[in-house]
Amino acid sequence: VFRTASGRPIPDASGILPDLPVRGLPRSDAERTLLSALGEDLSVFRTVLSQYAADVKKSGPPRSESFHVTPDMRDDVFGRLKQNGLEIGRDTFDLANGYIDEQLGYEIARSVFGPVAEARRRALSDRQMQTAVRLLRRGQTQEQVLIVADAERAKMSMR
Repeated sequence: VFRTASGRPIPDASGILPDLPVRGLPRSDAERTLLSALGEDLSVFRTVLSQYAADVKKSGPPRSESFHVTPDMRDDVFGRLKQNGLEIGRDTFDLANGYIDEQLGYEIARSVFGPVAEARRRALSDRQMQTAVRLLRRGQTQEQVLIVADAERAKMSMR
């Protein structure tokens, strides 16, 4: 085991390890069911979202990047999916509304406000990014942030 100047261990042949491992959230049952129902038609789903976002930009775009996807927007997307021949049950679609809102929100943000706005929106729902932001807010220096990360890791290992 190699140690850095500050004493952090770097195991042989392992490369750099995260100071605080943060796992992403697994897909919910509803999301997996929707994605399974879409199957090979996932690209049609993505195209419908993209086209809907372009239409929102033309017809009445949100004024703020922090807009919310509405039930009416979701209904419109469901109708367009049907028009494109996708046979998805309404219950399957509705149960995955969190995933649909997230994906549609990304598309609208990119279409209306640009790719940087989409990246900001994605960062807000990224557990790893939000953990990093929280750690950075708690430490003023790199050393302090690493100390905070060590404390967080110790708390996690006690659970």
